[in-house]
Amino acid sequence: MRATARRLLSRMAAIVASAIIAGLFTGFGPGVPQAMATTPSGWTPANLRSAYGFQSPSEGGLQTVAVVTALDDPAAESDLATYRSQFGLPACTAADGCFRKVSQTGGTTYPAQGWSKVDAESLDAISAVCVNCQILLVEANSNSLADLGAAENEAVVLGARVIDNMWSVLESAVGAAETTDDGLYFNHPGVAITAPAGNSGYGVGYPAASPYVTAVGGTVLTQDAGVARGWDEQAWPSSGAGCSIYEAKPSWQTDTGCADRSVNDIAAVATNVAYYDSLTSGGWSTSAGTEVSAAIIAAAYALAGTPAAGSNPASYPYRFPGGTYTTPGNAFPYVDGLTDISTGSADGTCPVTYQCTPGAGYDGPTGVGTPSAVISLSGAGALTGHFYGFDGMCITDQGDAATDGTLVVDFPCQLLESQGWTVQPNGTIRIHSTECMYITGAATANGSPVQLAACNPGNGGMQWIPRADGTLYNPRSGRCLYNSAGTTQNVQLVIQDCGTSRLEYWPLPYPGPPSVTGPVTSQVKPTLCIDDHSSITTDGNPIDIHSCNGTSAQAVTITPDGSLTILGKCIDTLSDGITAGAAIILHACDGDSSQHWAARSDGTLLNIRSGQQTCLDDPGSSTTDNTQLQLAVCGSAIDQEWNAP
Repeated sequence: MRATARRLLSRMAAIVASAIIAGLFTGFGPGVPQAMATTPSGWTPANLRSAYGFQSPSEGGLQTVAVVTALDDPAAESDLATYRSQFGLPACTAADGCFRKVSQTGGTTYPAQGWSKVDAESLDAISAVCVNCQILLVEANSNSLADLGAAENEAVVLGARVIDNMWSVLESAVGAAETTDDGLYFNHPGVAITAPAGNSGYGVGYPAASPYVTAVGGTVLTQDAGVARGWDEQAWPSSGAGCSIYEAKPSWQTDTGCADRSVNDIAAVATNVAYYDSLTSGGWSTSAGTEVSAAIIAAAYALAGTPAAGSNPASYPYRFPGGTYTTPGNAFPYVDGLTDISTGSADGTCPVTYQCTPGAGYDGPTGVGTPSAVISLSGAGALTGHFYGFDGMCITDQGDAATDGTLVVDFPCQLLESQGWTVQPNGTIRIHSTECMYITGAATANGSPVQLAACNPGNGGMQWIPRADGTLYNPRSGRCLYNSAGTTQNVQLVIQDCGTSRLEYWPLPYPGPPSVTGPVTSQVKPTLCIDDHSSITTDGNPIDIHSCNGTSAQAVTITPDGSLTILGKCIDTLSDGITAGAAIILHACDGDSSQHWAARSDGTLLNIRSGQQTCLDDPGSSTTDNTQLQLAVCGSAIDQEWNAP
C-alpha cells in the first residue's frame, strides 16, 4: 500500500471511529435497548417472496451469503432462530452448518458488542428470501474502514460468492482514497456484493459508490389486491442517492445527468419488514433502512445462482432495466426482468431531477427498478433446463417441432430436446431459439390453450413470471399455467385461475453449482456412506448404506441438474416411486424427475418427482452395512440428513 494510502486509511480510522456519533454511518448505530416486543408485525417472508416474484423457498441451498458487520452480536444465532421459528422456516444453526460467525480474520475470538439491530435486519431478510441459503456473519474488530474491509476480504477467502454489507458512510467523509479502497476490499470478480444507499436522503454513501458494488436504494410496499402484482411500490424518501464525486462511470450506466458513477443500481423495500433483535430493539420490530433493501438483493443474487466467473455482478441489473414497453405493431405491453419504480417523494434537492426524484426509467432513488423475478440478477443471462411438474410430467414441445402453432403439452420428463426451455429475463420462455410459449390468441379466459409462436416479447400472451410458489404466472390474464390432464400425457397445457393445485407447480430450472464428486456421508454415523451395492452397475441394483471405504462405488457425483450419479448411472427410485418406503436403486440416467434431488439446508435430499413430499432415508437410522435406502416423508429425523462431498 502506498504511504499516501496508508495515511488516508489511518485518518479514516479516526474519522470512522466516531462515525456513529457524527452520524456518518447513516442510521446504523447500536441504539438503546427498548421494551421487549413479543408479537411480530410488518412484512413476512411470504410477503417478500410474493412482492418480488422470488422462486420457491426450496431453492438456494448451495449458496452462502456473507454479512459484513462491525463488532460482535452475541445474540445473532439465537435471534435468528426466533425469527425463523416464528415464520415456520427450517432451523439455521452453527450445529447444522447453516449459520457461521467469525471474526475479521476467520477466528472465533470476537470484538466487543456492536450493531445487533442491523445484524438482525440483514440476517432475517436474507433468511426470508433465500430460506435455504447458508449464512456467514463476519464481524470486524471496529467500525473503521480498514477493519470492515478486512472482514470483506475474509468473507471471500471463506468462499462466499454473495456478500451483503449492512453499513454505509458518506462518500465525502472517505475522500479520494475510496478508489484505492475499491481495489483493496471490493474488487472481487465473480462475487456479488451489495451495500445500502444510506438512510438520510439525497447523498452518496460508500461502499455503495464503488463500481464493484451493487448500490441498493429503498422503497415502500403496499398490498393492493386491485393490481395483478398484488403490490404497489414507491420510492422511500429517506433513501440515499446521487452522483459520485470520485468514482468513474461504469460502462453499463448510460444516464446522462451524471458524468461519473450514479447511485443507485437497484432497489427493494426498506420499511415495515419484520425482524427480531433482542439486544437493541427489545424483540420484534419493523425496519426503516436500506440495510434491509441490500440484504434482500443479496439474497436474490444467491437465488439466481453463482455469479459468472470473472464478471462484475453490479452490471447484471442493467441488462434488462425495469419498465413497461410496447413493441411496435403489438398492443400488449410487457414488463422486463425488473419493475420500474416511478412514483414516490423525492429524497432531497439535487442538480438534475432524476438523481433524487423517482420517475420513468433510471432514477437515483430506485436505480433501474426492483426485482420481478430473480432471473434479473442471474449472471447466466438466461436459464435453460426442464420444468419438472408434479407426478414426473414436464412442459414439452409436442413432436419437438419448431413451428408456430405446435402444442405445448405435458409429457414424462426425459432427456429430450423438446423439454429444454430457456427462460429469458424479458419474460419469454423459448425453445429452438425462435419459438416461445404462447397463450393462443393472447386469450385471458380460464382454459385458454398454450402453444408455440414466434418470439415477440411485446405480446402479453408470451409473458410469464416465475413466482414464489412455483407457478408460472401470465400478468395479462392474471392466470397460471395449468396441467389439466394430470398424468395423461400429450395433453395441451392451458391457463387457469392461480391457486394451490399441484398441477400448477413448475419450478424454474435454475442452474446449480459445478458438479462435485466424493462420498456422501450419513449424519447417523459419519463413517457410513451412500454406496452402490457390490459395485454392480445393472439397472435396479440396490443403493445402500455401507462403511466408508473410498471405493468408486461410493464416489457420488452431484450434478447441476440435481442428479446423483455413481459409476455412470443415476440414483433413482424403484419403478419411479414417490411414496414412503419406495426403494432406492441404481438406474441408467434418463432425465426422469425421480432421478433428480434437491439438496436442502437441513441436509435432506428431496425427491423432485414427489413434489415436496419424500426424502432420501436410511430406514430406522440403521448402521448396518448393506441396508438399502428408501424414501420417507420429509421431516427432521437424523436418518434423512446427509453430508455432501
